[in-house]
Amino acid sequence: MDWLKIILPPSGSDIPAPVRFVYELKKIYKEHNYPQGFCVYVSVDETQTRTVYFSPVAVNFCDQFFNSASHAHKVYECDAPIGADKLVGDFEDCLRLLN
Repeated sequence: MDWLKIILPPSGSDIPAPVRFVYELKKIYKEHNYPQGFCVYVSVDETQTRTVYFSPVAVNFCDQFFNSASHAHKVYECDAPIGADKLVGDFEDCLRLLN
């Protein structure tokens, strides 16, 4: 399974993380007993557009999340992100996925 991403419009907030997404994704991560390789990242560009990236393991556990998110946001296939910050997942595990 490949990486997926969701592109979100600028938030107008000082907090770049999509808070609602983070809450839902942390809940999924915990409910599945913190699976290794479950990593979600965010990057913010110069226009404050936020891109949320999902590792292949996270994609595997987030079917319901994608079903609900796809009503408001388009989901794209992508490669592993470069220069993104971890939102959900084990720090060391997620760091390895980006190298």
